[in-house]
Amino acid sequence: MKKIILFLIALLISNITLLSQNEYKYHVDLINCDNKKVKVELIPPVFDKDTVVFCFPAVVPGTYEKYDFGRFIKDFKVIAKNNSSVQIKKKDENCYTLYPAKNIEKIIYYVTDTWNTDIKEKIVFEPAGTSIQPSKVFVINNHGFFGYFRNMDRLPFVIHYSKPVYFYPSSAIGTFTISKNEDILKYTHYHELVDFPVIYSIPDTTIVNIHNTKILISCYSPNQKLTSSYISSTIKDLLFALSDFFGNKLPVDKYAFLFYFTDKATLSGSSGALEHNQSSLYVLPELDSIYLSQTIRDVVAHEFLHILTPLNIHSEEIEYFDFNNPKMSKHLWLYEGTTEYHAHYLQEKEGLISPDNFINVMLDKIHNSDEFNDTMSFTKMSQNVLQDYYHKNYNNVYEKGALIAMCLDILLLKESKGEYNLRQLLLDLSKKYGKSKPFKDDSLFYIIEQMT
Repeated sequence: MKKIILFLIALLISNITLLSQNEYKYHVDLINCDNKKVKVELIPPVFDKDTVVFCFPAVVPGTYEKYDFGRFIKDFKVIAKNNSSVQIKKKDENCYTLYPAKNIEKIIYYVTDTWNTDIKEKIVFEPAGTSIQPSKVFVINNHGFFGYFRNMDRLPFVIHYSKPVYFYPSSAIGTFTISKNEDILKYTHYHELVDFPVIYSIPDTTIVNIHNTKILISCYSPNQKLTSSYISSTIKDLLFALSDFFGNKLPVDKYAFLFYFTDKATLSGSSGALEHNQSSLYVLPELDSIYLSQTIRDVVAHEFLHILTPLNIHSEEIEYFDFNNPKMSKHLWLYEGTTEYHAHYLQEKEGLISPDNFINVMLDKIHNSDEFNDTMSFTKMSQNVLQDYYHKNYNNVYEKGALIAMCLDILLLKESKGEYNLRQLLLDLSKKYGKSKPFKDDSLFYIIEQMT
């Protein structure tokens, strides 16, 4: 009996050890780095194959463009166990084939800055990129820092950061341990990791509570022209308007607005933001606050409304997103068009802007849409948006896409004699599907027909 108990204890300890190893263990050095690169080390999970493929993303959700983040990884090497060896074959710009996997002890590489780079092809939109400014700030979109093993992206990720004293990670992530010189952030899988960007800096943060939701506002302004308290006062009425839109409560328990204000021209020539399930990351010009208030409200409204779509209403192409060989959905009119329309319309409805202001915004969209190919099928453009020919018309999702949404709203109101509108349709679709239940891409128009 004692032998059996001892055997079971030994087996249990063995299984616990195996489980603790069955995760990605990353270390990031934010102390010993220069202006363009950060050292990253990975102790990999346990492998059940001889050959594995390690990848950095080619495309990430919300960008609709092929960026190939592997281009910004330098000095990639594998440390083998016990004087053994590992063969490394670079498959493409993003992926490496490694063999035999059992010999891998550690992977080491350097992440370089996408904002300040000599690579001038396929420039990364700054809210989707990385910025490395030692002793000042680190903008960490995790897809630009961390890779994954193909078919092993659902394992947990543990990220250890060595950091300068007084630096703090601004993020919506819920599982973390903070200390003076080292932080530990934990994620359930790679898709969650990509969904929680981080800004490391000496913090300027404000917490706002809107009904059931705790909201973090984080601000980095190199010349201290803007502050988190200014942003808070600028968007507080908008947040209550958004709460009304969602039915007197916001659809998340917590949310983070991560703002970086730049005093230099961006490499992409653009400013804006990128949405996530519980946060959004903004890169905007560091102007005097008087010039920024409405821009901030417009962009915040748009990004927060993305919680509804595509984050809660989306097709299988988004739910089962493949970072290196993605299939794109037909429905950018839904994901971007309805979001852009409501970002302005809800402000008019709640009295934050005048009716004339709203009408002028939509008139501008009519004029701006003339710059694009009006004969191109919107669904075909969406499905093929990664191809150059179609991508040239992508920005029309914010112009004609918003106009499509407005027309659908008017049609629904007309046919229902004022009883049903686009907002109600989206909320009903969200109830029918939700965060983890996608619709089939080819079925959406039929579904809308049946629901209305």
